[in-house]
Amino acid sequence: MRARPIATLIILLLCGCAASGVDVTSLLQQYDDYEKDVRAVASDPRAIEVLDGAQAKRTEAAALIEKGKKSEAATLLEEATADARLAYEVDRAQATARRAEKCRLEVEQARTKWSEAVFVLEQTEEFVQKDAPAAKIEPVTAPAVAALPSSTLQPDSFPPPDLSGISTEWTAWRKAASDYKVASADLERIYTASSAAAQMEKVEPPMALHQRYLAARATQSLECRVRAEANENVCLESTEQIAAYADGREAALRATLEL
Repeated sequence: MRARPIATLIILLLCGCAASGVDVTSLLQQYDDYEKDVRAVASDPRAIEVLDGAQAKRTEAAALIEKGKKSEAATLLEEATADARLAYEVDRAQATARRAEKCRLEVEQARTKWSEAVFVLEQTEEFVQKDAPAAKIEPVTAPAVAALPSSTLQPDSFPPPDLSGISTEWTAWRKAASDYKVASADLERIYTASSAAAQMEKVEPPMALHQRYLAARATQSLECRVRAEANENVCLESTEQIAAYADGREAALRATLEL
């Protein structure tokens, strides 16, 4: 993914240089390259929907360029790029969620096989009047998982009505990112710049709303990254859990034979 187009757009808007001297056609091409990269890998319906929304803004920005309205076009392109970035993060989060669900199912299947072996052992114990308690101890204890913050991805909650709400959400997901060791420096730069711009003295309401939009999109992208990492952790842990249940099943079967 290309980080330069995002940074370029932010700098231009914060400097107030979008109105004159901006090569908006170049910014448009940079967005097109970014969108092409995302669309090449996106498969989740929601991600594609977000990407389609970004493309609609791109079309509107192109029309504004034709009319010489470069500042408005640059603003739309910045939002479109934020949307495209979110589409990529949503797609990755959804893909890892599907893998995590498969990993959980495989763990449950391994636990079922272990449970069946323990059941046979218990029946044998009852018949021979002997006990093998060590072979019946469940080999896996559920790992402690930190609860994630409330989601920012509900359509009816975007964007939050004020910057305070966005700040609360960002702080919560930034902490979760730290807990899960998720890289977030690029998103933090965008959030910090947008949040500061939205609070600048004498900022026009439309520009303040625009900057809140960017800050909220950065927060949503961070949430997706954290969820993707949490999903990846599920599969990493499942490998050890499946192996432990297999060993426990073997121990239960061995104990049954020894009785």
